[in-house]
Amino acid sequence: MKKALLACLACATMPATSVFAQNPVPNSSFENWTSGEPDDWFTSNVPGFATNVIQTTPAYSGNLAARGDVINSPAGAYPPSLFSTDINGNGFPVSQSYGAVEFYYKFTKAATASFLMVSSLIDANLQGVAASLFSTTTATSSFTLATAPFLYVGANPDQCVIQFTIIDSLSGGPVAGNSFVVDEVSLTGTVSISEQRGPVFMIEKITPNPASGQATVYYGTTLQGNVEFQVMDLHGRIIQRFGVPAEIPGRHKLDVDVTGLAPGVYLVRMQSAEGSAVLRMGVTR
Repeated sequence: MKKALLACLACATMPATSVFAQNPVPNSSFENWTSGEPDDWFTSNVPGFATNVIQTTPAYSGNLAARGDVINSPAGAYPPSLFSTDINGNGFPVSQSYGAVEFYYKFTKAATASFLMVSSLIDANLQGVAASLFSTTTATSSFTLATAPFLYVGANPDQCVIQFTIIDSLSGGPVAGNSFVVDEVSLTGTVSISEQRGPVFMIEKITPNPASGQATVYYGTTLQGNVEFQVMDLHGRIIQRFGVPAEIPGRHKLDVDVTGLAPGVYLVRMQSAEGSAVLRMGVTR
């Protein structure tokens, strides 16, 4: 009875700052897999075509981690993509403004490739609220902690999308021999958003979404330089590609013709010297 009373008093006097939000990333340690796919994640694996995201050991913690390899496919070098989405491109739910994305990784590098993590917080209207970016060209054979802060342009995030991939903007695409391993992915900390309204490298919104004829992509940049946009299917294959040369820092918009796309869900990726950003786009008729 005395022990129970002391426990209750400890709970009653515990300061509010000691209560931590639970990590919302599903299957964050990649311990759960079904039919070769990580539960609650979507990969670039295409049955009968290519399998380049697999479970692997050793892990940073637990038994398993996720590994992505650039492989040679019938269509050429095929880079891996690992998305925290369902098959329709929906991210996992969030209910607060997190401060950063953290994860542990290994990177085996070939040629001039980069290992890339890009994350977006999206509101209930599918508009971008914040972006987080991590990119490295440095190989590491032991698990290394990465912390990528979110930069905010809006408020009230409703879902989060995280993507891991390998890119090579210097040679036209990564080659076989590049690989990554990721484990223990988490959203950490919270922030106040009242002050952040300047340009951030991200796709802020796509409207209308879904689109039937033309979609307008609203985006931000902080450096001057060429910006490329890619419309990809949910397996990471590029369907359309277009660019904006010598873009200046600031917020911009770009009209995109989607009449040639079949109805469905796509990913719009923006790439420049600053990195890469991704947002989901629906197409309807």
